[in-house]
Amino acid sequence: MFLLADAAGDHLPGGPVPEEQTAYLDRDGHVVSSRLFFYKKGGYRELDAGLDWLMTHAQPTDVVAASMPHWVYLRTGLKSVMPPFERDLDTMQALLDSVPVAYVVVDSSTVNFTRDYTRPLLKQFSERWSLVHVIDDPTPGLDGGPLEIYRRITQ
Repeated sequence: MFLLADAAGDHLPGGPVPEEQTAYLDRDGHVVSSRLFFYKKGGYRELDAGLDWLMTHAQPTDVVAASMPHWVYLRTGLKSVMPPFERDLDTMQALLDSVPVAYVVVDSSTVNFTRDYTRPLLKQFSERWSLVHVIDDPTPGLDGGPLEIYRRITQ
């Protein structure tokens, strides 16, 4: 219920709910502005910046593996899937091949299982994946983190 109105936050233990104004370009180039209650924390700014980069570099038919595939699709219009929750790296690579995934986003959002599951794969199969974009300088004072985007190396 505290998300319904700004005034409601004034009555919560600890005071008002912090919020952040944000704006970004949607996949059609329109500015979308909204207020978020958690945007300063957990790497979401970096994820949005990475998606901005993807919108200008990916082909419309490319598929992206990311921790928040729904957000990737809404922001970019690109088909998106979650990376497999698979510890066997050969099986994981086969699953990504079966889609086929063109880009893998490794983010530092609070849903950052992509680091645990995909980084070992990207290192073991470095001949198949190329690091093409990095955001490693998060906004000072915020607790975001690095974002990496890998592209499949075509034979």
